[in-house]
Amino acid sequence: MPKVVNDVTFDWEWQHMLCQAKEKTPGKPVGQYLAPAVTYENGYYGVASENVKFIATVTATSSSNLSRYQVGFSQTVYSSNRACFYFSSQRTKTVEILPQPAWDGDEDDTAPWYGSAQEGSPIDYDEDDNQWMVILDDSPVFMHLSVSPKAELRNAHFGWETDPRSISEGKTLFYIEGHDSFTTFLCVYDTEAKSITVLDYVPWYVTYGQFIDPVRKQWKTVPGSGTVVGAHGVGFTGNPKLDGLSAEAYNRSYFLEWAPENLPAQARKWLKFKV
Repeated sequence: MPKVVNDVTFDWEWQHMLCQAKEKTPGKPVGQYLAPAVTYENGYYGVASENVKFIATVTATSSSNLSRYQVGFSQTVYSSNRACFYFSSQRTKTVEILPQPAWDGDEDDTAPWYGSAQEGSPIDYDEDDNQWMVILDDSPVFMHLSVSPKAELRNAHFGWETDPRSISEGKTLFYIEGHDSFTTFLCVYDTEAKSITVLDYVPWYVTYGQFIDPVRKQWKTVPGSGTVVGAHGVGFTGNPKLDGLSAEAYNRSYFLEWAPENLPAQARKWLKFKV
C-alpha cells in the first residue's frame, strides 16, 4: 500500500528474477526455494546462492520538488554463521559468526545502501519517466574450498576460504555448514531532511552443509541446502539496520575443540562415529 513521506505519496511495484530466469516475474517472491550453486574453478570448490534479483519501480504524487528524494535498497544481515570441522588429534573446528544484525555492505559502500548504483544504492528521480527504478542483483558466495595443500586458513574478502589439507598433515577438513539470514529493504531518502524511510521489504535466507572427502577431492551437499526467497530466516526482527559498521566488519573467527557426540548428526554419520 502507498506510504506518505512529508507531503509526498509514494507507491511502488515489485518484479523479480531468480536463478537464470530470462523474464521478469511481477510481484515479490514468496517462499521460493533455489538449490545451491556448487562450482569448481581453478582448484577451488565454491558454495553460492543462485542469482537473486529484485526490481522496484517507485512513483510519487506531490506538488513538491521530487528531486530532493532518492530511492534505493538497503540490506540487513540478521544472522550469519559458518563452521568448518577438522578431523585431527586436536579435533578442532573453526567458526565465523556475526554477533548482531548489521547492514550488508563492503568496505567501499556507504551505509545503509547496498552496493553500486546498479546494485541498489540510491538513485535520483527520473523526471523524464516520472519514477525511480532500482535493481538489486545478488549471488552471495558463502564458501570457497581450496584443494591445494599450500592454501592457508583465512577469512578472505570474498567469503570463507580454507584448505582441506591432507591426511598426512594430521588435520583434515571433513564437514562444513552455515546459514545466512537477510532482508532487503526498499527505502526512500530525503536529501534535505537527511532522513530515510522504509517502504517495503523482502526477506530471504540461505542454509547449507557439505561433506568433504579430502582424499578424492569430492563433496556431497546435505539435503535441504539452498536459498529460500520470500521467507524469514534465523534472527529476523523486522527492524532494518541502517547505520553502524557493515556485517563484514563484525565477523569474527574462532577455533574450538569438539567431541564426536557434539558433532552434527550428518557429520557423525559421515565419519561413522559410534557415540
